[in-house]
Amino acid sequence: MIQRDIISGVILAGGQARRMQNGAGEPVEKGLLTLHGEPLVAWARRYLAPRVGTLYVSANRCAEVYGRYGQVVGDDPALGENLGPLAGLASVMAGASTPWLLSLPVDVPAPPVDLLERLAARVLEENAPIAYAACGEDRHPLCMLVHCRTLGSLRDYLRSGGRKVRAWQAQNGAVPVEFPAGEAAFFNINAPEDIARAREIIPPPTA
Repeated sequence: MIQRDIISGVILAGGQARRMQNGAGEPVEKGLLTLHGEPLVAWARRYLAPRVGTLYVSANRCAEVYGRYGQVVGDDPALGENLGPLAGLASVMAGASTPWLLSLPVDVPAPPVDLLERLAARVLEENAPIAYAACGEDRHPLCMLVHCRTLGSLRDYLRSGGRKVRAWQAQNGAVPVEFPAGEAAFFNINAPEDIARAREIIPPPTA
């Protein structure tokens, strides 16, 4: 098992949440939407905080609010604008004090309890720099454990115009880790109706 003190957690909250926007196209801060009375960023922090040594939030807005949940890191403007979650990952990776990062999208409130343990076991078993979650045909590439030695590759990929997470992972020998299928596991809140569904299938947090 990879020790906690050499893993940093990163909550990916820097997106524009286009499917959450109203007709006027106004930005929606998805990480601050509430589920059972708590913002989604708090759900992500609850999972990551006990498992990592340092916690970052990749965010391009509302830095003061997100700063309550971790060290906020914005996208590097030198790489361009609106490049997607990989840009956030690259910015955190560049300043991380640990060799490993465990990333979790802010809109996945209920990852499996053993997500980190199983990803870590796989990267050690395969001597791979990246492992990500999968459930049968479904892939969850942003739920990943990644080594910071991939930063150069990631920057080159973004500068070349690449945006697809799985394509970059494939270039770096990423390995999938199969998890049992379940409606709540990896449930992704993308649209307004997903909040209502999440309330039905994900129980409130315990004290």
